[in-house]
Amino acid sequence: IYSSSGVERVEVIRGPASMMYGSNAMGGVINILTRRTTKEGFSGEAGLRYGSFNTKEMVLSGSYRHKNWNLLTTLNRNSTDGHRANSDFSQNSGYFKIGYRLNEHFRMHTDLNLSRFKATDPGPDTLGAVKGYALDIKRGSWSYSLEHEFATFSGSMHVYRNFGTHDVSDGFHSEDFNNGLIISESIRPYKNTLINFGLDGNVYGGVATQTVQLVDSTVSEIGMYGFVQQTVLEHLTLNGGLRLQYNSQYGKEWIPAAGVAWDLQHGI
Repeated sequence: IYSSSGVERVEVIRGPASMMYGSNAMGGVINILTRRTTKEGFSGEAGLRYGSFNTKEMVLSGSYRHKNWNLLTTLNRNSTDGHRANSDFSQNSGYFKIGYRLNEHFRMHTDLNLSRFKATDPGPDTLGAVKGYALDIKRGSWSYSLEHEFATFSGSMHVYRNFGTHDVSDGFHSEDFNNGLIISESIRPYKNTLINFGLDGNVYGGVATQTVQLVDSTVSEIGMYGFVQQTVLEHLTLNGGLRLQYNSQYGKEWIPAAGVAWDLQHGI
């Protein structure tokens, strides 16, 4: 659950992307890119929206930039009574990000996102429907990134932790986490050649209870990959790569990938 006011843009990679992103990306990847503070000094904004069913949205954000330092913080509040009885919803979220440019080649930043929402399930839309379950969900994420960029190569190291707690009025309770590390490097030895390789790993799991313990599991994964892309004759692009993925439950798996792309608009 991300604070939308802290998002700069969202990239969607369609199709299988397991070679570069691991086994959980077989259907695609959604990459959320957070905002960067570009304006020198202090700036801020506030917003308020109101709609039917007592729907309210409040946004407050502020940023500060001075020399190599930059800071961004946002607060969001959303709530509605819902279009039916017992369908109310409320969400409070906050996002904080601080970054520092070490020199012309290296920069780093760390961010924290916290969110909590409460909702009520109104039950089936039938005559005499009975009020359903109430949900209380708390989610959070933290990350630290170190990035570098030179003339022919660039890369990053990214450490992260995602966590959450879910409570339902019927007594269900769960806690989950996902801790990980991503290291990637891209090299352009020639104008039309791209070489990309990386290493990533994560440990995830959780506990679920409802009077008795339902689930208590932890899974670890580690993977490494190499990828090459070459443009030929300015309109034909060939690419291929290989990934080795290890999962603590299912063992190791080799994941190959290859592709061809032709630019139909070239020369038009």
